[in-house]
Amino acid sequence: MLSTGSYVEVESMVAYYEDFIPRQLARSNSVVEFSKAIPCYPFLLVLYRRANTKTGWEDPFLKKKIDDLVLTSLHLIEWIITRNPSLLVTIFLKFLPPVSANMQTSISQLRQVHALAVRTGMTEDVENLRILMELYLPSGEMRDAEKLFQSAETKVKALYNQLLTTYSRHDPWKTERFFLEMIKTRRPNSDTYAILLEGFSLACEPNKVCEWVLYMRKQGIDPDPRHYQVVVDALARMRTPFYIKHAVDVLKFFTHAQNEATINSVLSRCVPYPGVKPLSAKDVLDLQETLKQLQENLKPVQDVLGLKDVSDLLKPL
Repeated sequence: MLSTGSYVEVESMVAYYEDFIPRQLARSNSVVEFSKAIPCYPFLLVLYRRANTKTGWEDPFLKKKIDDLVLTSLHLIEWIITRNPSLLVTIFLKFLPPVSANMQTSISQLRQVHALAVRTGMTEDVENLRILMELYLPSGEMRDAEKLFQSAETKVKALYNQLLTTYSRHDPWKTERFFLEMIKTRRPNSDTYAILLEGFSLACEPNKVCEWVLYMRKQGIDPDPRHYQVVVDALARMRTPFYIKHAVDVLKFFTHAQNEATINSVLSRCVPYPGVKPLSAKDVLDLQETLKQLQENLKPVQDVLGLKDVSDLLKPL
């Protein structure tokens, strides 16, 4: 008979399976070993129901964890029948902590997923390769993403774009070098250019963003709203009257780039960061004049989009 505090016993078993399943999968090389990772979920459900009956209250968080383990069991059983390798990685990732929570643990487990995918033949599929490359994006482990890219027998545009995305989040100059190497053998598409532009926008290099937009046009590729939105963001990101005026000019000229996101991108950058060095009297006057023009120029767009009044954003000045 379970004690009154039997929820503790259920929690202990759930924690055991959450730790055991990925470790068992990582070291498994046969169907028998994979099958050992299947949790004994019927027993968990029985324990949970008894605890619920004895205490008279429900623990939705614990129940959700048990439901996840039940789903994991069904996925493992499905894999044993179908041998679909992506199911194994899906199961493993279910127990992978966010990269931001524990960087070293997450990178280690990502590499376990990588090794598992290789052993199960998952990397023979181009889309699976791309997904694995995407997993390394938050961690900044570019070498691992590069290894996956180099392992591909056929390097399709999706793999190029994924590696470019990884570079753009952590090293825009490396993105540019890789892009220049890539265009020697294949023609980039609009997605490729968007990735390149976003990298330089994040790096606060608005001149490079504009330079590559001009290059796009010379290559016969018309920039679409996404590209002009990145241009607006890159200019506004500099937070100076000169660049903010140019961001507004882009919005006025390229009307298809006008949306709530781009307008907010400009307005939010008109407010100085807390604790920044005070502006000179001239800069304050220039910025106030810019804000005045900005409010007047964007008022018709605001009305069309149904945005709220922006006066609150101007109060800090």
